Formats: sequence, C-alpha cells, structure tokens
Amino acid sequence: MYDRPVRAIVATLVLVLVLVIVARTASAQPGATEPIPPGDIEAPPVYAPPQQPFQQQQPYQQQQPQGPQKSEDIALWLSLGGTLGSYALLFTPLLFTTDSYSESESNSGMRELASAASSIGLVGTLLAPTFGHWYAGKGFTRGFGLRLGAIGVALIGVVVALSGCSLGFGHDQAEDPNCGQGEPIGIALLIGAGGMWVGGTVDDIVQAPRRVRRNNGAQIALTPLISGDRAGLALVGAF
Repeated sequence: MYDRPVRAIVATLVLVLVLVIVARTASAQPGATEPIPPGDIEAPPVYAPPQQPFQQQQPYQQQQPQGPQKSEDIALWLSLGGTLGSYALLFTPLLFTTDSYSESESNSGMRELASAASSIGLVGTLLAPTFGHWYAGKGFTRGFGLRLGAIGVALIGVVVALSGCSLGFGHDQAEDPNCGQGEPIGIALLIGAGGMWVGGTVDDIVQAPRRVRRNNGAQIALTPLISGDRAGLALVGAF
C-alpha cells in the first residue's frame, strides 16, 4: 500500500535535484547572465597626456649632399692670373712694332699670330676676372655686369663725341661746323666707362675667394620640432 506514495516522493525529490543542477549549470555559462542596463556601466576615466614643453632636438645630417670643399687660393689665381694673362696677350703686338720687325717680311706670320693673341686677350679681359666665381659655382657676377655696362657706355661716348661730324672718306672735317660739339660729353662718358671697367675687374678678383668661402660654409639641416601633442619639421640654414 505504501509503495506508490514512496515512489512518488522519491520521484519528486529526484526531479527537484535535476532542476537545481540544470539551473546552476546554465548560470555558470557565459552569456547566460542578464544584460546590464547602459546607465549602470561606468566609463573608464580618460587621462589626458601631460603637456610637454617646447623641445628642439638636435638636427641630423644635412639632407642635401655637398661636394668637396673648394680652394680660395685657386679661385683667386683663376681670376687674377687669367686677368693678367689676358692683358699680356692684349699687348702682344707691341713687341713687333720695332723697325726690324716691321721691315722684315719673314716675320709676317709672327705678326699675324700676335694679332690673333691680342684678340683673344681682348675677350679675356672681359671674361677672365670672373673665372674664380665660375669655379665657385656662380655664373653672373656684379663685376661682370659692370664690364658689360662699361662697353655700352663707351659706345655711347664715341657716338656722342662724333656727333655732328661727317665720317665720309675724303671729306674735310673742318667743313662741319657742328663737329666736336659733343666731344666733352663723349670724353666724360669714356672716362666713366673706363672706371666701370676697372672697378668691375677689381671687384671680381677681390670677391672670388669670398665667394668660395661663402659656398663652403653654407649648411642646410632639417630639424624635428615637438611641442605637446604636435610635431613638425624645420629647415635650418647656416651661411
């Protein structure tokens, strides 16, 4: 008689035990917990990076490669020696002005050679003072510009000095009443042209070593700069 109630009680206890075990197992698995409302979650604190003072790091090696250092003495002697040699060639025909050379026909070839050397020397007096600057890497200089300007002023001086004069062959200049009126101005222009020529020549010779010195001392570096949370690069030059 009592078997059925006992069995029912045992079955009920076993069922309760199984339900308890299943409930604990489910609660231990991830994702089975109840979601937390967004308002209950506290955001982690945000720490701002400390402000750093302005820093300038040491510049690293120069970005633009430089060639070998050039010599100031070479630049000087290129300008000075080239100028002296050009004037020496310019006055070479003076060596053949003696009577012995002028009367001898065998020296005609030497006179032609001297005339060619004089032409080369004339061009050299314009270009040679700038040789040292070309060696240093500078194309057009102040002295070269003065010499070019001297040529223009000299041409204007000749035109002004001869204004009013007839240049026809076989014409008597005394018949031109206006001939010679511009001579004072023309002579002044010629003197000014000579001063420009000499000044430009001296300036190129003197400035040639300084040109090399400035080019050798030029340095360009790229320096990183850091200020707080910002960074950048700065181009620094020393001349």
